[in-house]
Amino acid sequence: MKLKNSTKIIRQFSSVLILVFCWAGTYAQSQNIKGTVLDNENQAIAGVNVIVKGIPGRGTTTDANGKFSINVDNENNILVFSFIGFTTKEIVAGNKTDLNVRLEYDSKALGEVVIVGYGAQKKANLTAAVDQVSAKALENRAMPNLT
Repeated sequence: MKLKNSTKIIRQFSSVLILVFCWAGTYAQSQNIKGTVLDNENQAIAGVNVIVKGIPGRGTTTDANGKFSINVDNENNILVFSFIGFTTKEIVAGNKTDLNVRLEYDSKALGEVVIVGYGAQKKANLTAAVDQVSAKALENRAMPNLT
């Protein structure tokens, strides 16, 4: 009877040990990629979307200095860099740990964007009335006194 219990315990322990090794192997394949996103004039671009293609919810944005950090599962993952007014760029992660990306201006896409009080939207998705206000119209406007 004691022999059966000890054999059962050894089997359970072995199963747990195998699961731990499988998990550790999977975790070890993950890598962190850090880098900077620049424009044509070597200026950092803040707010660039950096996502891992095909993995929902795996993404980040660049900080004020154009820097980002993202984890990828393996070297076959594709990083997608996108920002309004720039062409989207896709880069295979490979075995890179440091990545500098240069985005090109896209004048066609910029003409389709409208800046509204609650964000930026494409003209096709805009559902509200839009008007253009010049600087001269704002200069001639009476300023109320808060006191």
